[in-house]
Amino acid sequence: WHPIVVVGEGPDVDVSYDLNVVCEDCSTIYLSGSRPQKKKRAHFQYKEPVGPFLYAGNFGSRERDGVMFVGDHWPEKRQAQAVAIAKKTTALYEKWTKSKLAKLPTFVEFEATSPKRSWGFAVLPSVAFTRYFLEHSYRKPIDGLPFANIADQDARYAMFINHEIGHLYFGGKIKSEGPLFWFFLESTAEYLALRSMRYQYDQSVFDFFVNLRLNGLVHSPTLEEIPPLLSAKERDDVGSRMR
Repeated sequence: WHPIVVVGEGPDVDVSYDLNVVCEDCSTIYLSGSRPQKKKRAHFQYKEPVGPFLYAGNFGSRERDGVMFVGDHWPEKRQAQAVAIAKKTTALYEKWTKSKLAKLPTFVEFEATSPKRSWGFAVLPSVAFTRYFLEHSYRKPIDGLPFANIADQDARYAMFINHEIGHLYFGGKIKSEGPLFWFFLESTAEYLALRSMRYQYDQSVFDFFVNLRLNGLVHSPTLEEIPPLLSAKERDDVGSRMR
């Protein structure tokens, strides 16, 4: 099953809920904010407004040190690392943003409908990414950059999770509006992630990721096509390269 994101009248709607969910072909149903239920018919109730995110299918779940993992393909090492990152990162972000999450993130692993897709998203209080990312993506070498050993792989994994947890604050708890919506959404999450890498690792790791972003921008074939940021009139005027 592919994750089904249910929204209200727009993409930024948060809701509390009291819902009955039926999926006769499923073994497990997960609704963001609640614990996954191993049932075909499940009742969910959550009073804290969250972004509605429904995931149903045939998969397992596991709680580890207060952090819930949804999906069957979590390597043991990555589970342990995700727990440590979640606790360290949320403590830092709460301090920096003066905003507190109601609970630690739930991590969701899913199978993308297209092969070899590595992507993720965050819907308060869930962080979701593809199975391909867990199994392959953070291990891939980066051309021209010394990032192949195990410690570097761990840092890439941490950077990705830190960025997505950042979206639970900027995009989840704290929302932007107007034509610079996408800029603030992505830049604040990236800023938090980079800053947390400096605290969780060291200055050299921080410098690596900054140089990685700059390298990708400077050598982009579409660099000249990126318009000035303040020229944006609507939120979709800020394309993926500008973000």
